[in-house]
Amino acid sequence: KPFVESISEECEKLKSVVEEFSKYVATESILAMPIEVNEFVRMRVVEMVRDGQLVTFHGSEGPTTIIGDAGALQFVLRALVSYSLASCATLVTISVSNGSLSKGAGEQCVITIRDDRGQPPADDEIADVFDPLPKRRTTGLGLKLPLVKKLIELHHGSIKLKALGSGGAEVFIVIPKA
Repeated sequence: KPFVESISEECEKLKSVVEEFSKYVATESILAMPIEVNEFVRMRVVEMVRDGQLVTFHGSEGPTTIIGDAGALQFVLRALVSYSLASCATLVTISVSNGSLSKGAGEQCVITIRDDRGQPPADDEIADVFDPLPKRRTTGLGLKLPLVKKLIELHHGSIKLKALGSGGAEVFIVIPKA
């Protein structure tokens, strides 16, 4: 009986790895529709809080609309919050702003996910956290964050992880406004 239980547990882990790999490989497009980002993110935060995660939200002034895939963006937000909480963060703050992180980029929506983990991410983690073939060893297949990057790029956007000097980290997602 212990061997059967052990085999069953390992099969479930393998199933998870295969599903993660399949999702990463199969994702080539998004279902584009207008999304008002403030309301969309606020609703996702309400869901995460209901699930017991300590997440807060700060919206932009005025509407911020993008053309995007709601299901993909929901996955992105949940994956990044999970990443922060798995890194020993106790509070994650998601904020939406209008603007740009680079000159001449046009009107953009910036979604910032900030956490309060005790230690900032190391340089090697920052360098390859969104890489499907990271240099450091992770648990599982490690394709959730590379899939996040792929989904943001399918939205014609970019994503960047930044260490905070006082501890903690920020992830910046930049997507063109509609």
